[in-house]
Amino acid sequence: MKNRKINIFAALTLGLMIAFAGCKKDDGGVRSSVVIKDVPVVSTKKESTGSQAIDILNLAAFSGKFKVELYFPGATPPDKVDIVVRKNGSNANVKAIKKDVTTLPYSLTVTSADISALFGVAIALGDTYDFAPDLYVGVNKYEAFPATGLGNGPGIIAFPLYSDYARFAAVCPSDLAGTYEFDALKTFCGKTYSGSITLTAVASAPGSYTVSDGTFGSWGSCYPDLWGNGNVRINDACGKLTMSGSDKYGDTYSMTFKSVTPSLLTFDWKNTYGEFGTVALKSNAGKPWPAYLK
Repeated sequence: MKNRKINIFAALTLGLMIAFAGCKKDDGGVRSSVVIKDVPVVSTKKESTGSQAIDILNLAAFSGKFKVELYFPGATPPDKVDIVVRKNGSNANVKAIKKDVTTLPYSLTVTSADISALFGVAIALGDTYDFAPDLYVGVNKYEAFPATGLGNGPGIIAFPLYSDYARFAAVCPSDLAGTYEFDALKTFCGKTYSGSITLTAVASAPGSYTVSDGTFGSWGSCYPDLWGNGNVRINDACGKLTMSGSDKYGDTYSMTFKSVTPSLLTFDWKNTYGEFGTVALKSNAGKPWPAYLK
């Protein structure tokens, strides 16, 4: 036991001697051999006056606006910046859209035509485009999206209100929620009538809307019966309309698009029980049906 204690003490002593032997007089919090470079903190944010996303169904309407500015007002700015754009999160696919900007803040407006020309291909659904600055300080360049390692922004993304890039995504917007008047032009029992229906957006499934009555009032007119707790949805996928879900009896639903005008959306619906109908859904004031519905 005594020898073991002596051996442990000797090992600790030897370790301390080696550790102190490796230290120098100039060692402190940061060794003198380590060079610290002062890199300006630059933030890039979308501006509310421009488009917040790229509507894939109306590319010509896109006008994205963003601002590149110093995060700390009054700080020494970089000598210049090049504004670059990264496609689909790939640092291997980065293009410069504006070079040699020497004054900050700097605002830039981009269109879908600008983006397509830059990358040489049309914008597609699901594409993302991230705009950020490459910084030049003296002879050094600090890239926003380097091929390897971290860019000039990720180390400070926790700063309040800081944004390392402005992203614009290509999406299919859908805004069909609301209560609508309709005419039942045809039903499985031969009756025609008018009524109203409510489409409620499903938060967990963008582009899907729960229908307040999947039979559009035909049960009440033909039997009568109540819709009850059925769960039928109309789904809008870039203007392509479909119907899904089932009623309280377990029968499933589908639809076939017929036509659309600014004031009327007409389609057939049916279920697996054999019930069917044709409905003309009326648009609300100031909100015409989109012409791309199909």
